[in-house]
Amino acid sequence: MALHTKSDFAKLCGMRTSNLTNYVKRGKVVLNGNDEVDDGLDINRDFLSRHQSKQEIKQPDPSQETRLRMIRPDPGTPETEEDDDDTPPPADEDNAATLYKQKLKADIDKKHREIALLKLREEKLTGEIVPIEQVKDLFAQHSKAGAVVVKNTIDNILTRIAQMAGLNVNQIAELRGVALKEINSGINKAVEETRKRVNVIQMQHSERREVGERNGNG
Repeated sequence: MALHTKSDFAKLCGMRTSNLTNYVKRGKVVLNGNDEVDDGLDINRDFLSRHQSKQEIKQPDPSQETRLRMIRPDPGTPETEEDDDDTPPPADEDNAATLYKQKLKADIDKKHREIALLKLREEKLTGEIVPIEQVKDLFAQHSKAGAVVVKNTIDNILTRIAQMAGLNVNQIAELRGVALKEINSGINKAVEETRKRVNVIQMQHSERREVGERNGNG
């Protein structure tokens, strides 16, 4: 049995002291209370024997020394210490971080959609938003109601004119037909213009909402 400093024991194993320190942290080598390595302990003795065996296997054939010297790495470049540890590699932290960011972004997007939906419901409840088709139907009904009033008024006027001018029934009917045709044409044009105007208002309102949401989210 012999006691070794970490530096001496690392040389016996053919490795750097820093590498030996890593093995100590992982429980592959055990130190005593004086920070020394006791090669009488089974775990330390087996570790030393295993790494010395590796050194013997790695010893080059003297006849090939020249060729090996040509392909060896620069002496200033530290060689990677071979690790006999069978511990699985750590999880890929980059992939984990990427997945976390994607999940966080999805959660934020979902929250924005929920807020927009709640705002839309609130505006509907307070009467700030009316379905566009209902608005169009409302104007159409309004125009038709106005058309009935105009038609009745014109009928009354035509009746009085016919009496004053002595027009017969056919002449009165012809005038009423012309008046009704003109009224219907004017109503249809008014309804179409109203629909176009409502569509423009809807587009402008949507654009203002989008700008406000972008500014609010920014």
